[in-house]
Amino acid sequence: RAEVRRRASPGAGSLAAFFVLLAPLLLESAPSSYVDIGAGAYGFLALLFADRWNRSGDTRLIPATALCLAFAANAKLNLTVLTPATLALVLLGGRPPSRRQLVTASALVLALVTPWCIKVGLTTGNPFFPFLGARFGLGGYDARHLTLRAVRLSTDFARPRTAATTL
Repeated sequence: RAEVRRRASPGAGSLAAFFVLLAPLLLESAPSSYVDIGAGAYGFLALLFADRWNRSGDTRLIPATALCLAFAANAKLNLTVLTPATLALVLLGGRPPSRRQLVTASALVLALVTPWCIKVGLTTGNPFFPFLGARFGLGGYDARHLTLRAVRLSTDFARPRTAATTL
């Protein structure tokens, strides 16, 4: 938080700290390829680029923001919540972008997120998986798949077993 506050702004520092804290078990998972860490980094960069847009007006920052938002959403669909937050930061930051810049950035986000939604729709039947499961279904989360997953997890000996973890 302090580094982002120093380099960007107090608001961006608070947002960055908030989104980092949303990643569960951050210290334990940091050495692995845990998707939340990368997704959080993309989200942070989107917010940082939006904040820098407000300060400098550099036209390269709006597409960079959109690109980072799309990468964050592709890594973890629930990070689409960053899109309205970033849009608010850009629009209310004192330097609103032109309509053309907003349309171009929106098209970039849609162009990069749509293939993922199509792929997930084809594999699970739900283009917004795991969201809207009541409407589109949850794909591989039927009883058979859950049983197979439970068996696979029961054979995971990577962590030491204790009485607390076996109960």
